[in-house]
Amino acid sequence: MVDDRRRFGLRENGEETSVFTGKAPRQAALKAARRLDPAEGEQDAIAASERIRLREHGTVDIHIYEAWAWEEETPDDGPAWLNDTVTKAKVNKLAVERTTKSETELEYDQLEPFLVDQPIAVTRSECSECGHQLDNSYYSSTRVRDVPSITGTIEYTRYGYKCTSCGTKNQGEHPYCSSVSGFGTNAIAQAVLFYYEYRLSYRDVSNVFNQLYNFDISPASVQHICDYLFTAAQSEYESVCEEIQTSDVIHIDETQFPVDGDDYWLWGFTTGNETLYALRDSRGSVVLEEILGDEFDGIIVCDGWTVYSAYHSRLQRCWAHLLREKENISGEDAEAQLLYEELQKVHDGLNRFLKTSPSPLQRIIVQHEARRRLETLVAEGAESNKACEALQTIEGGLGDWLTFVVHPGVDSTNNRAERILRDSVMRRKTMMLRKQKGVNSYEIFQSLIQTWKQQEQNPYTELQRLAQEIGKSHTNAKDAWD
Repeated sequence: MVDDRRRFGLRENGEETSVFTGKAPRQAALKAARRLDPAEGEQDAIAASERIRLREHGTVDIHIYEAWAWEEETPDDGPAWLNDTVTKAKVNKLAVERTTKSETELEYDQLEPFLVDQPIAVTRSECSECGHQLDNSYYSSTRVRDVPSITGTIEYTRYGYKCTSCGTKNQGEHPYCSSVSGFGTNAIAQAVLFYYEYRLSYRDVSNVFNQLYNFDISPASVQHICDYLFTAAQSEYESVCEEIQTSDVIHIDETQFPVDGDDYWLWGFTTGNETLYALRDSRGSVVLEEILGDEFDGIIVCDGWTVYSAYHSRLQRCWAHLLREKENISGEDAEAQLLYEELQKVHDGLNRFLKTSPSPLQRIIVQHEARRRLETLVAEGAESNKACEALQTIEGGLGDWLTFVVHPGVDSTNNRAERILRDSVMRRKTMMLRKQKGVNSYEIFQSLIQTWKQQEQNPYTELQRLAQEIGKSHTNAKDAWD
């Protein structure tokens, strides 16, 4: 039979003095605890508890436990070979460390939870309503768990106080302990990031927490976490929307996205520095009116979908959409091939011209010449179907192909909007949105994560910040989930 017991060395003063075996670290820790000098009773043993450190052989993991042992009388029905007393022991796991890092190398805010014998006390000294000093008596305490940056589980005890002056109920405060959720800011930020950025299901997120941290969290709690952060995220989403509405140049595209079995449209609006997603059951101009408003005065870079020209007059049609059609032309259609080669020359020539940093007057002159060239191509006409289709496309947006020539900062293609939707095309295969709240959460969190990445900010630390901010705004909340 295969021996599946693991071996753990007891570390004392930098050396490993004994070896204990067990299928799990706790079994080895209990064996080591029974070697301690036993107290006369369990309460005395707890008061005299000691910290033991066990390194698992073959790894650099050190399992740290608080341990205590005491003597009890042997039960009457015990084996005859037992003495009059037996030694019992208990252990409480504190952390797992790596031998490759000393305690002094760790950031104190990460190490702090592992240097205390009890959960971190989240207290408060004065009333949030009237400023009256709160005494040491509290009316409630709530268990809050979090995941750290190193293996192990952080635990807080959040205390509630009632002001003796005005009667206001107050919750203890700690920067990484949520004031209303049963989970800390690390757990909140990671759960949201795993679900919205890495496309894990609620159940998958639950499994990841269990595997990485031995952290118990149900799929329903993961969903509650996302709902919890929704309010703070919604406010920031509205700020992004305001930036989009006042932008001088905006790239817009849309793609189909399933919602509860129905075909919705995921709209992407981006300036290159901010991105906003909107999931709607419409592909019409009503969405543009809703998001951009009636007074939008910037330039929209887009494809040839008619709703854009119906909504706005200042457009830049995407040359990439136009020139990409060349790939669908058969080798026998020489007329269409020549037409697209000419269009490619026009586009490439204009971009070379713009790299010379031309003056505004030069831009206007070249734009006029380029428009005349396009008008000539349309007037000459064609015979092949593909060439005729291309000319119809050019004619339909004749006033919108050359906006980029006279407006610095405007691209000739809509690749920027296509890129922000590309990842969502992959996400729609794995994310099934069923409720309107799920739709709202998706577009909000995706918008913020994409915007943070464009601004070279870490989405994880930004989600932590949101969790801390919403915690501050709910300091006096009374309810929390487990």
